[in-house]
Amino acid sequence: MPDDPVAPRRLPALHRQLHRQSVVERQIRREADHVTRRVGIDSRLVNVFRECVDVGHYALRALRSLIVFKNHDSANDF
Repeated sequence: MPDDPVAPRRLPALHRQLHRQSVVERQIRREADHVTRRVGIDSRLVNVFRECVDVGHYALRALRSLIVFKNHDSANDF
């Protein structure tokens, strides 16, 4: 894979984007809990919704691991 000299400059923006996505994920979980308690939506539907959020969470964790690996790899280039 060719080295991208611009990539290190993009990492802080990616960190901010991942943080915002984590915040949104927590908001979604809170809303799901609220809907379950207040409105009485079938808990099976909420569980499916939560599983979708969990898949997104695992994808975010994988991206974070990739960023850490890339940062560590870039540090070894010097």
